[in-house]
Amino acid sequence: TLDAACTVGTTDFSYTGQDFGWLVPPRFQVTPRSAGGNLTQNYLSGDFMKLAAAGFTRTWPLTDQVATLSGGSGLVPLVSSAGPGLIEPRADGNPIFYRYSGSDLFRYSKTVGAAITPFTPVLNFGVSSVIDADGVSWSAPATATAPAPSRFIPASPGEIRYGRLQMENVYGPENVDELLMPFSAEYWNGSRFVTNTDDSCTPWSTANITDSQTYHSLVADSGNLATGIGGPLVLNPNGDRGTDTLIWDMPLWLEGDWNQDGALEDPSATATFGVFRGNDRIVYWRER
Repeated sequence: TLDAACTVGTTDFSYTGQDFGWLVPPRFQVTPRSAGGNLTQNYLSGDFMKLAAAGFTRTWPLTDQVATLSGGSGLVPLVSSAGPGLIEPRADGNPIFYRYSGSDLFRYSKTVGAAITPFTPVLNFGVSSVIDADGVSWSAPATATAPAPSRFIPASPGEIRYGRLQMENVYGPENVDELLMPFSAEYWNGSRFVTNTDDSCTPWSTANITDSQTYHSLVADSGNLATGIGGPLVLNPNGDRGTDTLIWDMPLWLEGDWNQDGALEDPSATATFGVFRGNDRIVYWRER
């Protein structure tokens, strides 16, 4: 069973571009048999057991089996980082089990074209060969496909969401006590970006913000998003009129194509001081 990067909301999820691993690592039972197909009992005892974890050759998925990039241009690519598997500790006479590593990591590649409706991972893993120190081997038949024993598609309780961190532009008088800049995590629901209310996992820190602070001082703060909402950032004006730009260094999975140029960038927002909002009840104002 696959795990998800965030599991505290109503729906478990990982962002596109974010690592996730196993909730329950896969395991294979290896049964030694003679050429005639009978159980070779002595293989399970002492030094007769010659199988090491390095004798397993595994295959890793390069793409999802179902989810496609926007426009149907291809299956969504996957990057795998494999940890060493192991033969589980056992006593003489007990069965042999090989288990995948709990440090295995996977992530769907994030590009502009990967902005698609949330999807459940469908990933095809497998073991292509097993060989012990004496050269005794097993190989999967060429026709093997899931759900044959050598190939498997793990269950996944979560989904993959194409996300970004949204910062709001703010403005106000240069003599206001403080100006608040909201920010939130969003994901693409297939037609637009919406607040990711399941995200109460993502940490944030003002230490990762590039800010000239020409017209304000940014109050240092940090925390975790709560139902997708963070902060807000607190800006203390210094009394001068002008505009500052804040750029937040975010991991790839929370970057976005903000200027529609086909490239992913860190989120940013402007804070303008010396601007009065006016009355919300005024529909149209004409000066003479």
